[in-house]
Amino acid sequence: MKFFKSNIFYFFLFLLINLVFKLIFIDHYPFSYDEMISVKNTQLEFGHIKHEAEWDNNPPFYYYCLWIWVRIVNLTEFNVRFLSLLFISVGIGLYFVLVRKNLNLTTALISSGILTFSNFLTFYAHEARVYALIFLLAIVSTILFFNFLEKPDILNLFFLALINFIIIYSHYIAALIIIGQYVFIILYERKYLKKIFLYHSLIMLAFVLMRFTTKQVTNIFNFNNKGDFWLKPAKFNDLLNSISEMYFSPLIFLIILILSFALLFYYSKSISTIHKRFVCYSFIIGFISFVLLFSIGTFKAVFLSRYLIFTIPFVICFLVFATSLIDFRFPIPAIFLLIISLIGMNIKPLKGQDYRMVAKIIEQKYDLQSCILINTTDNVDLFNYYFNYTDFLNHLKKDSLLKTNRIFGVNDTLQIAENGITQFNTVYLVQSFNKKVNNKDYIQEYLKDKYQGHFYTNKFNGTEFSVFKRK
Repeated sequence: MKFFKSNIFYFFLFLLINLVFKLIFIDHYPFSYDEMISVKNTQLEFGHIKHEAEWDNNPPFYYYCLWIWVRIVNLTEFNVRFLSLLFISVGIGLYFVLVRKNLNLTTALISSGILTFSNFLTFYAHEARVYALIFLLAIVSTILFFNFLEKPDILNLFFLALINFIIIYSHYIAALIIIGQYVFIILYERKYLKKIFLYHSLIMLAFVLMRFTTKQVTNIFNFNNKGDFWLKPAKFNDLLNSISEMYFSPLIFLIILILSFALLFYYSKSISTIHKRFVCYSFIIGFISFVLLFSIGTFKAVFLSRYLIFTIPFVICFLVFATSLIDFRFPIPAIFLLIISLIGMNIKPLKGQDYRMVAKIIEQKYDLQSCILINTTDNVDLFNYYFNYTDFLNHLKKDSLLKTNRIFGVNDTLQIAENGITQFNTVYLVQSFNKKVNNKDYIQEYLKDKYQGHFYTNKFNGTEFSVFKRK
């Protein structure tokens, strides 16, 4: 019976529950544009990934992990996304152990349950992107941070610095985790100021100097300075939308938050020092990081809910612990949050641009008198993955193979003329992120003038599909 009460049992229990819940529709939708960036990096030479990541304005650690993973398994939607699912599932299992150790069993069970049923985490468990890794690293970093507080030796400090370096080598904005830990040390554990601010920082700096390129550092400070990134400065509605997306409705979230503060104040004298310490840490990492990024985001376009995925476990932990302080037989408000999460759970998140279905349709009709236009050019690889998987894997000959298969990426009508597109009897036009001026699509209008027959549909998720034929 001891085993079924142990942390190992609960770790594997939440690991398996998350795998079962989230595996069902993991490959239901095709890859999205952002996922294809990750997939393309698996086809590069390992040493080239870092330089490709510079173009993407993201650090490369997740791409390294995925590159190694794809060498173990085949390149499919299921296999590639399974790595993200593994990160989320292991993260929730470790989270249970962390919360149980620093708070109590009730908070650990309910918090881990809410994370298990979180639509936000389910979505990113189905995404071949860095965010699931950030979620896991935030949990691991916190475990190592509190291990260091218990035993402040150089070995624990080294591992904490290593994981914290990996965090910023995975996503720059996740450095808020490290800033939060520094703030916590200043407020609550000043005896460790020298070890954290000096030794920890020096170890991290050593890793940064070894791995970061000059261009990566430049990208951090120059991000979106020219306003060429699609993200805009944050407004109050963005804050409300993020709360809805990550947690519950803003009204429910506000009510629970106010109740949490009231209960923490009322029961403050009965809360142990150890519990207070972890609750304060959770508040800093969960809430202060969120508010800080939103505040910065109001004048610089950096605020996105997915950038703050690492805050979710700490916000939930804070709310569940506080609302379970009420002296009832059962922690009713905390269980209420769990029930809301369970009722609203969606194990089949909508995502991607449906190039998979479009590619299948074109493949049935395609002949030597046909060509394919992909607008915009950034989506050529996404289409080619589904249209000709073998050619997609041949990265070194990509351009020549695309030309041989009469697949052209175009952003404007000038590129259509340059490639002699109008010599073909049939043109299949596939569009995503295509720019329209005054609601007018100039590429479609150009082809309408050259061809008599025209078929158009936008019923494929995130994708517009047109066929132009000579009569």
